[in-house]
Amino acid sequence: MKKTLAMLLALVMIAALLPLTGVMAEEEASFTVLAKTWSPYNPDETSIWDELAARTGIRMNFIWAPNSNYDEKVNTVLASGDVPDAIYGASTSLLLNQEAIIPLDDLLAEYCPNYLALLDDADYAYLRNASDGKMYFISHILDFPPSYSNLVRADWVKAAGLEELETWSDWMTYWTWVRDNDANGNGDKNDEIPIVVPNTTGLLELGTWFDIKVNNNFFATTNDGQLVPLYEHEHFKDYLETMIQLYNEGLLDKEFATRNDTFKTTLDSSIAGTTYYYSERANLTTATLRSNGDADAAFKFAKPARYYEGTNGLVKARTKMYTYGLCITTEAEKRGNVENILKLFNYIYSDEGSDLLNYGLEGKHHHMVDGKYVLNDDILAGGFTAARASGIIPSLISYNFLGDAYMQILTGGKSYDELTEPVKYFYDALYNNEPYFYTLVPLFDTDAYIEYGAEYTSKLSSIFAQCVVGELTVEDFYKQYESIKASGWQEVIDEQVEAYNRIFSK
Repeated sequence: MKKTLAMLLALVMIAALLPLTGVMAEEEASFTVLAKTWSPYNPDETSIWDELAARTGIRMNFIWAPNSNYDEKVNTVLASGDVPDAIYGASTSLLLNQEAIIPLDDLLAEYCPNYLALLDDADYAYLRNASDGKMYFISHILDFPPSYSNLVRADWVKAAGLEELETWSDWMTYWTWVRDNDANGNGDKNDEIPIVVPNTTGLLELGTWFDIKVNNNFFATTNDGQLVPLYEHEHFKDYLETMIQLYNEGLLDKEFATRNDTFKTTLDSSIAGTTYYYSERANLTTATLRSNGDADAAFKFAKPARYYEGTNGLVKARTKMYTYGLCITTEAEKRGNVENILKLFNYIYSDEGSDLLNYGLEGKHHHMVDGKYVLNDDILAGGFTAARASGIIPSLISYNFLGDAYMQILTGGKSYDELTEPVKYFYDALYNNEPYFYTLVPLFDTDAYIEYGAEYTSKLSSIFAQCVVGELTVEDFYKQYESIKASGWQEVIDEQVEAYNRIFSK
């Protein structure tokens, strides 16, 4: 009896020591990730990462770097020799140039099938944007429709005596009225700007009004599915000459080329009549204008302006795939960490993993109602800022951003009828745009683009702006363009078209 008790006591003591000594206990695997962060993200909020590690047995150890000058930080890290296992959010071409990352095609199929299962055939173009046509990153997936919108002061449209802007003539009538009248009622007839864009890039995107499917500004797709240089699109000359006309007639923002940091302020100052920008400005600008005393302000969705009669109009949809994401380094391969990285992300892209990153922990971030996730009131009240600060909706790594979570945060968990009018404008813009969407094509990181891209896109942007403001004639614009092509841009064109055909001709 005494021997039996002694043996039992010994076994209990051994069992108590097992977790401490590691005997029969599975050690937590880990890998390092260089990631960028910015306000309101809180890198010290680790509840989601802790839970993820607990569920998978694999932990991410983050090396944080600010969003500003992030590529410089990446270069510094690569040069140091102390390279992390994974890098999120850096230029794929930068990493490839330094031979710092590995292709993932076969590895994803073996270790991360949940991620691939969420992709459609068209999505692979965004993932195969390297010059060799291989996949080098795990992307964000956006399961919701946010897009650009044509936004207009609906209260000004009404004041101009128009019901709806249907034809190009309607738009010209409206823009002229905004120019010639004291639309904002401040006593100054000259401070209104009929068309405001954020910069030269934003102006190029108005090519959608001319049935040009603008892709990354200097390329476009035609209606028959061909990739062409933007400036060689069959409708580009009409577009260019019309932008010149709008500028000369005082309908287009005179400061379009340098607007940049003042763009949102301009929208919020009750001087802008029209813009083409992210749909959320319908809410944000309307709310700001009303808080500043303009009770009737309504910055709302409008059907796309259509230069050619008989066309449907175009709006570029924000693609559900990012053209960058989480890359795995050659150092991870040397350390034997590739499999663990991919297994962790396989979980992140599972139903359970997606729910964790979108809704967080029960009690802390959400509660359940009739078997559905409902984000807590403190998060819903604070919107995306509160959600990100709490650790959910991280955007610090690649993951599947669920549409339901997005809409809960966007609407504060309210039904459409319960929304404020400005938020309804945002909601309407999201879903009313659908008939006008076209699919963006990624800019491929070909050898020529890596070598010439930054230099020549700057030149292409410059000659366009110069032409619009009258510093170059249309004839001189095309002469300059041919010169840029001859000096290296033609190589970029040829390789982009080749990469596009390699993917989309299948």
